[in-house]
Amino acid sequence: MVATANAVINRWHSPLKRLLRFLLGCFLRIEVEGRSLVPAVGPLVVYFNHSNWIDPLVAAAVVDREVTVLAKAELFRVPLVGQLLRAYGVFPIRREEGDLRAMKTALGVLNRGSVLVAAPEGTRSSDGVLQRGKPGIVHMAARTGAHLQPVAIVGVVGYTENLKRFRKTPVQVTFGAPYHIGRSSSRPSRDDGQALVDDAMVRLAALMPPELRGVYGDAGR
Repeated sequence: MVATANAVINRWHSPLKRLLRFLLGCFLRIEVEGRSLVPAVGPLVVYFNHSNWIDPLVAAAVVDREVTVLAKAELFRVPLVGQLLRAYGVFPIRREEGDLRAMKTALGVLNRGSVLVAAPEGTRSSDGVLQRGKPGIVHMAARTGAHLQPVAIVGVVGYTENLKRFRKTPVQVTFGAPYHIGRSSSRPSRDDGQALVDDAMVRLAALMPPELRGVYGDAGR
């Protein structure tokens, strides 16, 4: 049964979120628009554009609910980093293969009414321009009845250069409206799944500057 309350699953999450926000604030100047659009309860897939390793941290920090984050498995091999990620609620996904264990964990997060944070592009875009989305997020939303919500993160591409100059990087985070694709026990066909994730990516692209919309350049017209 899908949970209807925003139950706390991880007791470390709240203090670690405060720490994360403090650390990000040391070198980023984050402005958030539309945070009030985040549903207070119920299963939710928050998905974002991915141009830098720090994007998932920004997405996880700005949502005012307990979140679980999908991140590449390679991060968990770094000493201490892996332990901190797990304590916050991050779990690994092996991107080069169909990771059934990660999918099962993600479905469990949504089935208990929590928030999952994921990047549908699957890998980083070095120039910040949107790439084609992969249908994993819509499969999970359909299986669990979760809402989908786009979050555009713009400005982090050049933060390392600003860091060298001891300057804070301005980052704009924009939430779009959550929406629902319905619930289905059957897996969508490949074409249907791609059509659903393309629609999700168009909603994300519409929150971004036109020059960063990439293959979804017609969004917002």
